[in-house]
Amino acid sequence: MEKKIFSLALEYLPKIMGGVIIVIVGWVLSLVLSKVAKRILHRANIDPLVSRYSIQTVRAGIMAIGIIIALSKIGINIGPFLVGLGAGGLVVGFAVRDILSDFANGVMILLYRPFRKDDYVKIGGVEGFVSEITIVNTRLKTIDKNEILVPNKNVWGQVIIKYLNPPSKEG
Repeated sequence: MEKKIFSLALEYLPKIMGGVIIVIVGWVLSLVLSKVAKRILHRANIDPLVSRYSIQTVRAGIMAIGIIIALSKIGINIGPFLVGLGAGGLVVGFAVRDILSDFANGVMILLYRPFRKDDYVKIGGVEGFVSEITIVNTRLKTIDKNEILVPNKNVWGQVIIKYLNPPSKEG
């Protein structure tokens, strides 16, 4: 029994150590490449929100690839895992499609900048001063100091009127 455990340990220990090394290399590589991406995006003057999301995506993607390669190195069959990951992604995608729609539209707003903070706009029947643009919604402050949160799918999918002569903020 002890010989069997010892022989299994000798067989799998190098594979496990190789997997650990691959994960560590993936982690270091994700740090280095995310810093490079950060510098590139900063020099390109990309919006900080889009930049932060892009950097996090780079890190997560590299780490995921590293973990998958490490599991394969250890001897785990990753085929069923990848199929399950794809099916799970499809289910999650349907469950969060509205959130993903807001996110995608938020990226479009941040990239194309149809309006900026403090602009007075009318979007889909509501109007106010833009107080914040996030990845999922746009916050408007009305003249009477009310706040309106407009989901970005309703912002990008509507006619946007940007007033050149806005009313006074003091109302």
